[in-house]
Amino acid sequence: MTVPPMPAEWLAEPPPDEEITTLDGWQHYVEHRDDYQPPALLTRAEYDRLPDAHRSLYDMARETAIGNLPCHQTPMGQEVMEKIALTLRANTANKTPGVRPGMFVSADGGLGKSTLVREIAARFDDSQRERAQFFPDIAGNRDRWVPVAWLSIGSEVTIRGLCRDLLGFYGEIPRSREYAPELTAKVRKIMVACGTRLLVLDDITRLKMHREADQNAADFIRSLMETGATILGIGVNVRGSGLLYEGQASARSKHILTQTRARFTVHDLRAFSDETGDAFAGWLAHLKAVEEDLPLLDKTPGMLTDGDTPAYLLRRTRGSVGTLTRLLTEASLLVLGQPHTGVGTGEYLSREVLNYITLDDAAESQRAAEPTALPARETARRTRSRSTVFNGARPRNGAA
Repeated sequence: MTVPPMPAEWLAEPPPDEEITTLDGWQHYVEHRDDYQPPALLTRAEYDRLPDAHRSLYDMARETAIGNLPCHQTPMGQEVMEKIALTLRANTANKTPGVRPGMFVSADGGLGKSTLVREIAARFDDSQRERAQFFPDIAGNRDRWVPVAWLSIGSEVTIRGLCRDLLGFYGEIPRSREYAPELTAKVRKIMVACGTRLLVLDDITRLKMHREADQNAADFIRSLMETGATILGIGVNVRGSGLLYEGQASARSKHILTQTRARFTVHDLRAFSDETGDAFAGWLAHLKAVEEDLPLLDKTPGMLTDGDTPAYLLRRTRGSVGTLTRLLTEASLLVLGQPHTGVGTGEYLSREVLNYITLDDAAESQRAAEPTALPARETARRTRSRSTVFNGARPRNGAA
């Protein structure tokens, strides 16, 4: 029997990871972020007819697809994306010299805030390059036009460190003995010269505003708004981090209209949280979209959306899309290649399979509340009265 050739898509790999905190890495991400296409899903009968070698390769291709599931925007994420895009349009159209309004995206871990902002920034980069085809003056005569710059904030922040990291994004290597004033001037100059209109600062809440060095770094970041670029920060609990109040921690100072509060908008990215109404309808739609992407041979319509499964998944993941992705990814890998012996078996995500997966501590703590006190010992120690055998006669009233 002649063995048919394997489809080329079975050999497809996602683009290699590139460090987006370098210009080459960022541009590679923007250009290739949608290149990967998963293999077409076969029926169980088609799969069983494959030669062993083909079946193994198809399983490896599906394993890659499971590990790189498409990102579906939630209704909350879509709203944040639209509002940020609107501000970017206004800032970019404004040709008047001066400060542009900045933005923060604030969310708990696992809600996909960095993923969301990567897509926002990539779309902005694409749109600017498309506009430059009709309006060449946007790019000017620069050797290298850089509409978007991306910087991840480190754990120990100084102005010199921020400047070196930013210059490194552009491929500039400053001299080791350059001082902060020289470095800050270089950063402003290169941002203007390269036409940077959006500066993304990931993990912005690593700035701890009780430290003087971090306050100085925050002042430097605000000064970059004068280059005409929009500053877009990503962090956890931005309002509680002190960034908006510039290190003023007293209760009275919370009412002060600081420059940061006046210049920045905070966009909160929320999790799914309601088991009823429109919010739950959004959760169902999200589960349906993810279910369609899973390359499992024995899945059936409603595997994730029928019965009490949506409510179970909402409680299990706390409505976090990142936690949901992890749960479904690991569960799908667990059943990949399993034989089908009946309804709900084989490559199917049953409740038993989903319960087998251990998630992050926050999710697991909610699933089974941790004890708030140490359990009582099985055998309590018997309370004994104090022995008075060796007390003897005690002198009274100072008598010997």
